[in-house]
Amino acid sequence: NRTAIAGANQSVYRVSSCGSNDLGGYLCSVRNEAGQAISLPYTVARKQVPLIVTLRPEYQEVAVGKEGKLTVRHNREPQNCTYRWFFNGQAMSQQSGGSEIIVICNAGKYYCVVSDQFGHCVQSNTSCLKIIDPPRITTPSRHHEVQLGEDITIGVEAAGAGPFYYHWLKDGQPVSAAPESHSLRRLGPISLDTAGRYECEVFDKWGQKT
Repeated sequence: NRTAIAGANQSVYRVSSCGSNDLGGYLCSVRNEAGQAISLPYTVARKQVPLIVTLRPEYQEVAVGKEGKLTVRHNREPQNCTYRWFFNGQAMSQQSGGSEIIVICNAGKYYCVVSDQFGHCVQSNTSCLKIIDPPRITTPSRHHEVQLGEDITIGVEAAGAGPFYYHWLKDGQPVSAAPESHSLRRLGPISLDTAGRYECEVFDKWGQKT
């Protein structure tokens, strides 16, 4: 940068552990009794590491009305990059201002284009967000009339995205302390205390119930 370097009086100049202060243009002046010659400029610049996505948005399944969060990470300083999210191939008008977006009840395909201060761009993978509907009971438990001392099995059938968990109630009170993984419940031997109104709540792994 047109500044003489103290002690640099050899034909080879070595810079150890090059830092930001060493970046710039270098010239070498060679003198002898006949005169002086100046070399062509040699520029030392910061090597630009390719912009790479290091954390990709992942496929997600979320319950109805719940939030889904999509995240992208890269090998640049966050403040030096801009983010543009796309939904089903269209640029999203709502930008979160960064590498994360919060999506509520909007199933589809998402990806992010990251740009750095040098004008380099990289596109993340395409990630899908799937909205899971609550379970629904397709076959309810039917009415039973039985004799004292008999055994019966009550049950329901549910549809949706399993696995399901079943919580039985008798006259509005829980029969078991926690939901169970099977849809059938055996009652018996039947006594007068067994008689009542039985209902079943069906849960999925997202906490939705019917």
